[in-house]
Amino acid sequence: MEFRPIDDADLDDLLVLNQSFVPHVGPTDRERLGWLVEHACWARTTPARDAFLIALPPGTDYWSPNYAWIQARWRDFAYVDRIAVSTSLQGTGVGRALYEALFADMAAAGVGRITCEVNTRPPNPASIAFHERLGFRRAGVRGDAKGTVAMMSRPLP
Repeated sequence: MEFRPIDDADLDDLLVLNQSFVPHVGPTDRERLGWLVEHACWARTTPARDAFLIALPPGTDYWSPNYAWIQARWRDFAYVDRIAVSTSLQGTGVGRALYEALFADMAAAGVGRITCEVNTRPPNPASIAFHERLGFRRAGVRGDAKGTVAMMSRPLP
């Protein structure tokens, strides 16, 4: 599968895709999505802009309490802030391919682990199962008035 770096011209389409998956993906706006891409250690999309993944490095001045939870526990990580795959592509292997490309690039860069969170309230059992198939394991739970998430981690070789 072909992926390329996200650039400014992609943001409007990726924002629409992102918003179609709220609450399973955090809501955002164009400015914040651009900020995430600018600060990412890995931000890729498909040529058709129908799937994307954005990961942040440690030490980013990011407002997310989930990112803060990860950063308080590990120093060597890439944090998957969001992944979205259009409904028409789900089940085709695009999400797995995005993660495998991330794993390969981060391992080559010497990163020790990939982290993320997945909703448990509201529930997202398909995403939990998907991440577990990729080797992620629950490292904890974080919750607030907006919901509860399983904090997940996958070591890299």
